[in-house]
Amino acid sequence: MLLISYLLILFGQIEMGGRVDLALSLLIWLNEMALALWLLLRGLDLGQLPSESPNAT
Repeated sequence: MLLISYLLILFGQIEMGGRVDLALSLLIWLNEMALALWLLLRGLDLGQLPSESPNAT
């Protein structure tokens, strides 16, 4: 979808930032946000965090 949007802009069929461009770009944006959230939640392992010790030097 994003490639189609780029090609339509390149050949002057749609305006950059217009409604059609935003509609075609929305799906990839949603996918990227879901991937970012998944990576943050999957990569967050609280057991691996160093514990604070009062005697640490």
